[in-house]
Amino acid sequence: MEIGIILFIMALNFGISWLNAWSAGMVWAEARALGGWIRVMAWMAAIMSAIGFSSVFLPVLVLGAVALMGNPPEAKQMIEFAFSLWYVLVIFPVLSIGLVAMIQSWIQAYREPSLLNTGVAAWNTYAQIHNTASAINHLGPATNIAAEGIGKLFSGSDGDDIPARLLLLGAFLVACSMVLGVLLTASIIKKYEGTLPMPEQPVRARA
Repeated sequence: MEIGIILFIMALNFGISWLNAWSAGMVWAEARALGGWIRVMAWMAAIMSAIGFSSVFLPVLVLGAVALMGNPPEAKQMIEFAFSLWYVLVIFPVLSIGLVAMIQSWIQAYREPSLLNTGVAAWNTYAQIHNTASAINHLGPATNIAAEGIGKLFSGSDGDDIPARLLLLGAFLVACSMVLGVLLTASIIKKYEGTLPMPEQPVRARA
């Protein structure tokens, strides 16, 4: 049951990330040409897409590495370190972008009231509240775990419960998940860049 829920969440994150990359790609060329707020929004969608994809890649990479190592006794500590490090790295960009997106959706719903705009504003508000509450509850413990692991890495000594090589592997897998997220986002944006249909210009009759 828990595995099914985890797989559903991973699939949902992948789908939302793909939609973010797709929406960024659709306006990427125009945003680059026009600049201003539309370019900021395009970059925000791209960043959220890369983070979302990394959240899908990281469990696959970590669990795959643990399986290849034969599930050593220290695997649990390595998994905790990897996910804590990833969380600390992404939570502030997620909260910052989420706040801007929430305010922008409020403005859009106020200026152009509709079921769609109201629904988007409601969802962005819920997501921001959920992410903020999650940060309040989990950022402290995650920071402690990540900081302790990084301290052991720089000291070059093995801890009582986990060898430094496993901590290094955990940090490497976090970096790999983020790089893969960026690469996949960039490929989707490139695929859909310049494909947004432009409004047809009325043809003027010759005198």
